[in-house]
Amino acid sequence: MKGFLPISFHSVLDYVLATITAASPWLFGFSATGGASLFIPLFIGCMQWNMIIFTNYKFGIWQVFPLQLHLIFDFICGFLIFSAAFIYHYEGLVFWSQVCLGIVNMVFGIFTAKTPFLNNKVDVFDSRGM
Repeated sequence: MKGFLPISFHSVLDYVLATITAASPWLFGFSATGGASLFIPLFIGCMQWNMIIFTNYKFGIWQVFPLQLHLIFDFICGFLIFSAAFIYHYEGLVFWSQVCLGIVNMVFGIFTAKTPFLNNKVDVFDSRGM
């Protein structure tokens, strides 16, 4: 099986998903709760923005990191957000927003074309190791 999401689709929705992840405490109204429910999505959304800017694909600004590293990072971020909902025992809207954001991030990491999760071939890094 190969990834079915086109890279151009992924690169556009990356910006949207990172913004929604970082802003989710305010979008879904649980910013006043503070703690992990505020810090984790804000931190991961900001880290996703950094990875998007430095990824070597269509909408990356400084194309440094290979796409496959970005996709692994997407999966890890999704897993962290998803598992935080269970580890910290969030309730209600906080729980469901974190679970949904985590699943979407993991799906993007697994099912985008050239993903290292479904393809046997991994791109070779350049002389810098990236």
